[in-house]
Amino acid sequence: CVAARVIEKQSGKTYEQFVRDEILTPCGVTDMEIGNQTRVGRKPREPVYYSASNADPYATVNPRRMDANGGWIAKPMDLLLFARRIVRNTPQKKLLSASSLSEMQMGSAANATYGFGWFWNNQDHYAGHNGAMPGSLAWLLTFSSDDIAFAVMTNLRPSGDVYAADLNRMLLRIHTLLTNVPPPSIDLFPSSSPPDDLSARWQFGVSVLNPDSKN
Repeated sequence: CVAARVIEKQSGKTYEQFVRDEILTPCGVTDMEIGNQTRVGRKPREPVYYSASNADPYATVNPRRMDANGGWIAKPMDLLLFARRIVRNTPQKKLLSASSLSEMQMGSAANATYGFGWFWNNQDHYAGHNGAMPGSLAWLLTFSSDDIAFAVMTNLRPSGDVYAADLNRMLLRIHTLLTNVPPPSIDLFPSSSPPDDLSARWQFGVSVLNPDSKN
């Protein structure tokens, strides 16, 4: 949340608009937005969120107050379009420079497998992150060993974040089963990608402070 305020101060835009202009649009993501707290204030095509307990998700989570800390609503397709601009081997220009991607993968002394917001699992060869809050559960996984990536969302979370680990194990199992399966012939991604000149290659600590710079 503090990082979002820095972005607003330096860019002169709201955090939401800056991310849309500088990150989501180059990825081909057109309708991600910060959610509302009330059930009647749901965005078009946004589901109703449910709790496995008696807790009301709408009384617990305020997306607009969280904004950069989990306030976005998106489709699974949006997450995949974003992920391919980070780590996938695709024709689209990457959002991060090679040096920034390496820095992101380094982790820290406190957690060697967690760097700049993503898990980097060398044993199972994937990068990504889960989402878990009252009323929703999600995982984004992209595997470095092949061209498979998963984005899964639910509009119900059981009693705690521990169930995110169960979802992760299920996706790892599916990935193993798909290892020798030919890829599908149907492509559901948008038929055209944004021009490469819309994509900036970002460096940590540089491009956010200088939004017009390209590296």
